[in-house]
Amino acid sequence: MKFQARNNYLINWPEYPLLRTTICFMVGIFLSDSFDITLQWCAVVLGVLIVFFYCFNRVKKSSLNLIRGLGVSMLFIGILLGVIRGNLQKAINNPFHYSHGIQNESVTIVGKVSSELKRKKRISATINVLSINTKKYTGRLLVYFDKADSLVNYQIGDIIMMRGKVHQIKDNHNPRAFNYREYLKYQGVDYQIFLKDGVHKLVSSGNVNWISGLTIEIRKWAITIFKERIKQKDQFATASAMVLGHRDNISKDLYTSFSETGAVHVLAVSGLHVGIICLIFIIFFNQFKNESNTFKLIKLISLLLVVWTYALITGASPAVLRASVMFSLILIGRLWFKGANIYNILSCSALLILMYDPYLLFQLSFQFSYLALISIVFFQPYFERWFETRHRILNRIWQLTTVSIAAQILIFPISVYHFHEFPTYFVLSGIIAVFLATFILGIGIALLCFNSIPGLGDIISFFYSVLLEGFIGAIEGVQSLPFTTIDGLFISVESVLICYLLIGAIMYLLRLRPTNYKEAIRNTLKKKRIAACIVMLSTIALMINSILHTNRIKNLTELIVYDIYEHTAIDIFDNNQLYSIYSRNVDHDKVDFASKGYRIYNGNLANTTTSLLEKDNLDEALFLTNGSLFFKNHHLYFVDEIETNNRMPCASDILLVVNKTKQLPHNFLEHHRTSLVVLDNSLTRSIRDVWIEECKKRMLRVHDVREHGVFRL
Repeated sequence: MKFQARNNYLINWPEYPLLRTTICFMVGIFLSDSFDITLQWCAVVLGVLIVFFYCFNRVKKSSLNLIRGLGVSMLFIGILLGVIRGNLQKAINNPFHYSHGIQNESVTIVGKVSSELKRKKRISATINVLSINTKKYTGRLLVYFDKADSLVNYQIGDIIMMRGKVHQIKDNHNPRAFNYREYLKYQGVDYQIFLKDGVHKLVSSGNVNWISGLTIEIRKWAITIFKERIKQKDQFATASAMVLGHRDNISKDLYTSFSETGAVHVLAVSGLHVGIICLIFIIFFNQFKNESNTFKLIKLISLLLVVWTYALITGASPAVLRASVMFSLILIGRLWFKGANIYNILSCSALLILMYDPYLLFQLSFQFSYLALISIVFFQPYFERWFETRHRILNRIWQLTTVSIAAQILIFPISVYHFHEFPTYFVLSGIIAVFLATFILGIGIALLCFNSIPGLGDIISFFYSVLLEGFIGAIEGVQSLPFTTIDGLFISVESVLICYLLIGAIMYLLRLRPTNYKEAIRNTLKKKRIAACIVMLSTIALMINSILHTNRIKNLTELIVYDIYEHTAIDIFDNNQLYSIYSRNVDHDKVDFASKGYRIYNGNLANTTTSLLEKDNLDEALFLTNGSLFFKNHHLYFVDEIETNNRMPCASDILLVVNKTKQLPHNFLEHHRTSLVVLDNSLTRSIRDVWIEECKKRMLRVHDVREHGVFRL
């Protein structure tokens, strides 16, 4: 095969101005989020840059140096603009944000419902605040309703009035656990309110613009058709999720099947779905052999209308809006400006999205979307050259295979960092998911269009049900294969950064591939050596980091009391073993949510589990009788609902008050001496307050897990 000559640089920067600007803008947003940089400091830095550029221009008067100085200054200005935009997004810097109008008391809030109601253990929705105590404010607020409240049937656009106390969303105190507060912060939500019956009411309904109202009605109409035509629950859930972005009906087992096989991305409407919709209509327009500018304009406008109509119908989630912006620019660039560079198009879409909402940078969907696209654009052509065939079907299968492999290269490090697992058969599931997703979307749209035609709607719905059954069966078949998922993987932040340095160096080497021997000797040999050294040093750094992590695990000796509402969970890491102590009737999903990340961080050790009912059976080296534990030369004693009537020792180093005990401290502390009292989050508020008050009187140190976070020894 004859390759075209290419530039010997990984990125020929003059050809990618938007890429440079976007990277600098992202750096500025990250700095704004990580550090408290005021707008005054931004103004000072901008002034320094102007002075620097002026002095540089006076000293170096050549045009080349002028361009270089201007280029460097523009990079710093890009970072500065990112910092400013990130600061403006912070609630504390917005004088009209409702956080400035709430006190530590009940307030009257008027707001507009901005999301559909989610019905789980509680009914929840987000609202856009309009006023607090009749004073106008802005901002998003998370509202929880009582599940038994029959009046809760609000729709998007309804204006409601409520009264209650607004609370700041608390951090997850458990180490390396999912931080819900941080997640909501990047969704623009910092506070929540819990409402009881009778403290909220509907003020007015239908307060949405006609476009939003129309798309909401279309979505409801489409969901109704799917519900009538598709009787099997998992099939209906899959169709409504993939075609309409409605994920409320996805069962836990169905989600697990897609998650473990690496195909979960098809259940959330994103770039894949928008791309398939574009492809379907592009194929339709390609049937018309017309290359005139008028037809190109009609084609472009039609495709843009299709993309944005689909985005609105599927709920206009951030992932869908991001994909719509991206594909809109790709369509404009590819259909109207044939020489447009794909990296500039992607950079432009990312820049526009981040200017609208800089916090999208910290959402995994944003990171995965752009990293996967860049990875596919860069690596897929290299992989495709490994195998060439004229057989059309084999060629398509190989293209899907190379796309699946290429997409994983740049998302693998952060995927493992966040989810601690890797789907072994991601290539197989990717081929099945992407191939069948095209037909599921296409036939799903056909069912909605021809549903009212007698006979035709029945035929389409029949074949659609068969297709959905085959799709779900294929995914479950992949899930049933041995070693479907490699679980319990751990990678540190340092290792993630080193991985991307390694991948970047490899990308550099690939793009330095010479077109002839003389060019290699003259221009690329030195750069290849530098890139090869980076690859070697990155590999060594990963190995050293892994060795240090392994040694830390071997020498770990620690006891930790987790912060889990209404539950007791204690892990003991000792001599490369993990012992776990739970309260009775423990909710293992809650325990896994709180502790899994930390257990994986400490080696994903196989644990010996026991209930507080059976402490004496755990390990003779750790537990003695009557709820006492000797660990790291400390005597710990458990005060719980099981041990209240047992004979207790007269003293201990640490007193663990756990397991929803109702034991009061007055008489207990009269007969038991201790230096530290630990109260876990299983205790009721009244019991906890009594213990804290009594310990203050006796001048005893108290560690309240609910307030101070996990207890470690």
